[in-house]
Amino acid sequence: MCGPVITIRTQRSLVVIYLIINRSNFDLTTNMAAPTREGTANDVLDVRQFLEGWAGLVGNSQLQKHEDDDQEAKIANDMSISREMVEELASVCSTDTLLCGSEPEEGNLTAFPEVNLLTVRCQEESVQKRENDNIFRTKVSRKMRYKYVQTLAPPCQSEGSIECPIKIPETFLDQEFQVIGSNTLTDLRDKYSCVADFSVPGEFSEDPDMPQDNRAKDLFKSGFFFIEGTFYNDMRYDDCRDYSKVIIDWAKEKERGLGPYTSAKMETTRFVDLKLRLGQPYVYLHQGECEHLVVFSDLRLHGADDPQDAKAYPLLVHKSKPRRQLCIACQTMTARWIVHGSPLAPEDPSHFCDVCFKMLHYDKNKKKLVEFKAFPFLDKTAVF
Repeated sequence: MCGPVITIRTQRSLVVIYLIINRSNFDLTTNMAAPTREGTANDVLDVRQFLEGWAGLVGNSQLQKHEDDDQEAKIANDMSISREMVEELASVCSTDTLLCGSEPEEGNLTAFPEVNLLTVRCQEESVQKRENDNIFRTKVSRKMRYKYVQTLAPPCQSEGSIECPIKIPETFLDQEFQVIGSNTLTDLRDKYSCVADFSVPGEFSEDPDMPQDNRAKDLFKSGFFFIEGTFYNDMRYDDCRDYSKVIIDWAKEKERGLGPYTSAKMETTRFVDLKLRLGQPYVYLHQGECEHLVVFSDLRLHGADDPQDAKAYPLLVHKSKPRRQLCIACQTMTARWIVHGSPLAPEDPSHFCDVCFKMLHYDKNKKKLVEFKAFPFLDKTAVF
């Protein structure tokens, strides 16, 4: 891996999204940006200075892919061996040598061998039960490892399909998203999905069939990133509010002992212009009170093996696969409503699917049977 990568970790309290990160120690030189222990933030890094410094050391030729390069000749030269030796090593180390010659052309994982082993019999019974019993299949699926983490492959692109080539050298941020230095903070915000942005505000207990057309992200467009003492506010729209003003004014009071803090526009700030610490938790806030932690964990130069189209960034590379919120009554359908203060519900609040919610709380004339409040619930699986 050559040069700078930043990893971003986001997490919201209670429900929403949390991203799994593969963290790596950042050790560019013996005395630069190396955390002393796992989980410790390092000194402030100037991304632009990092880019310019490493670009001069590495050189553009090492960051670009050359399709016509003779890889075998390069290996032979680097290892000071003959080309024939390289070809022999490629043959000996080939994955084909792992075959024994008796493998079936098309493997069938559900075709069990005729052997008298308890483990094989149990697995065969489990597979048959999953085929015939939907409830059992669902329970098994929920317990499978890695079910709730999804790794996304980068887009495959030929040289001719690239609309906007990456200008070498370039930096990018890597974690849940890969972000190049020319991306703005709003580019990342627009790509990041949070269920709070898609929720429908309002209380619907009097008329649950009322249209739910307005989404929170269309009504409340404000938000900010807080990075190294600066609030980067999204001010692209006329109805955007400066969330940071009240915080900055509050921090100015002498007894607080905080600040000084500054503010800037999110839409005009590029990642290459940031000064940040690797491993330091920062904050992304939107919808008034929906907070996410943002951690830059790695920084490197954009390389030849990375997607070369600038329009592909910010690039989503990892995302969580959230569990479906089931209806508390039928335990089968996905919840559509969250109900507060209902004496008919077993918990407060409770999640209900549309059918159970209406059958329990309304009569045949669609009148409320008891007093309660109902809010539309958007399951995370509908967003992610």
